[in-house]
Formats: sequence, C-alpha cells, structure tokens
Amino acid sequence: MGVASLRVVDGSTFSVSPGTNPQATLMMMGRYMGRKMNEERRMIERRRNRRRTTTAPPPGP
Repeated sequence: MGVASLRVVDGSTFSVSPGTNPQATLMMMGRYMGRKMNEERRMIERRRNRRRTTTAPPPGP
C-alpha cells in the first residue's frame, strides 16, 4: 500500500511554530522541493541516456 516516490512538504516540516502565518514560507519550501525533484529527475535521465549511448553498438562501415 502506498504511492511510489510520494513526497509531502507541509507545516509539519517545522519542528516549532514560527508564531506567524507560515504561508509564504510553505510556498517557498514547496517551490524549492519541486525544483530539487526536477533536478533529480533530470540527473536520472542523463544517467540513462549515458548508459544507452555507451552500450549501443558501434556504427557499421
């Protein structure tokens, strides 16, 4: 049961309440994590592409 690769960023990320409305901070954290996840995805794609090009047979004569 569950969802593969599910990530959650919400108010529980804070160990203590900041004492003010955390909306802007939570929006920033969501954006940061989204960018980080996108970069991780790109790195995985680059690795896959490198493996494909290095394992491809050499071109014929």
